[in-house]
Amino acid sequence: MTAQIYSAIYGGYDLVRDRPGVTLFTEADEPLTELPLNRLRAKWWKVIPHIACPAADVTVWIDGNMDVRIPDLAERCVAELGDDDMLFIRHPWRDDIYEEAVESLKMSKYRGMPLLEQVRSYRRSGHPKHWGLVHGGLLVRRNTPAVVDFDRTWWHEIVRWSVQDQLSLPPLLRRSDLRWHWWPVSPLDDVPGDAGWVSRHAGAHARPD
Repeated sequence: MTAQIYSAIYGGYDLVRDRPGVTLFTEADEPLTELPLNRLRAKWWKVIPHIACPAADVTVWIDGNMDVRIPDLAERCVAELGDDDMLFIRHPWRDDIYEEAVESLKMSKYRGMPLLEQVRSYRRSGHPKHWGLVHGGLLVRRNTPAVVDFDRTWWHEIVRWSVQDQLSLPPLLRRSDLRWHWWPVSPLDDVPGDAGWVSRHAGAHARPD
């Protein structure tokens, strides 16, 4: 089984640097000129792994501010994925998209985006409080048609509402028939349950994207 780690950095928000074993997409990997925001362009790669890594059976996305600390991260992600379609990390501080929307409004990178309107739409559709919140910094997904369909729906929500993908992902997961689970112990070194396989780059932002 082939697994590929990949990432994207656009617009100088994070530092472009050498990360062994990580396939990196930047502005040089256009054409995405029809997308108006650098962050939206980077998000496109995050949400469409079957295009970024078409030959991989499993993809491992890491955010631009993450560094890999172990040589066999991809293999460990595949082992933890097991027979499921997707694998996620719990957000370290919150478990609720409604609380996350309020906190996200304080961040300049989401300025002008309709975050409250977005989560109100999910409330109207029946999404409960404290259902769960995904840490978006590391995503493990199987490259199958069902996952591709899921990711396309996720992309539609991002374009429709905001690049704050942590708001749109839980409602989609709740309604999905795909098999997924939470990491039993986080592979990140900056959240409770530290395993230290992936770390935030020195000087990077203090919160998960």
